[in-house]
Amino acid sequence: MSTLFRPVVLVIALVQALVAASPLSPSPVPRYFQKHPLSRRELSVNDIQLELGPILSNGSTRFGPSDPNFSHATERFNVLAPPSNEVVVVPALATAFAPEANAETMREAIVHLILLPLDQVDEGKPLHDFGVDSTIASEFRSWFWTVFSVDVPFLDIMNPQKSLLVLVEFVEGKVLQGVTK
Repeated sequence: MSTLFRPVVLVIALVQALVAASPLSPSPVPRYFQKHPLSRRELSVNDIQLELGPILSNGSTRFGPSDPNFSHATERFNVLAPPSNEVVVVPALATAFAPEANAETMREAIVHLILLPLDQVDEGKPLHDFGVDSTIASEFRSWFWTVFSVDVPFLDIMNPQKSLLVLVEFVEGKVLQGVTK
């Protein structure tokens, strides 16, 4: 055996010994993790189906986060191959709790769609007064969904009585509803 491969073989043997000597029972761990305990690859759904399909046969152990064995399996996985980075998730809609920030954000979005200067757009005026037609309303509706994940009815945007502030209140209510669920 070449001197180049000796350290690699020793590391593999050491990892196998550590896995075998693990005090945690392998029985509740899914077979995929038993076969690939150090795998932390990003897999697409198709890759997962291709890779796990043969493994997840009728006799396979399968469970998700709601299963009591899930925490045991992930705990064992994190002990054997702890993650090297930490993910901090910041709420995407932090502005949902500040009405003026929402109004300003929506005002800027509508300004880009209707091509008017920012100082000419009053949040209290109906969108209809700014020349919002079905095309612009459709774009604005898509923007609401993309930014806030809120489905604003098309007719509410086109309604001659609805102002930007009314839409802000509607979106804010929907966002807060989603946060409290």
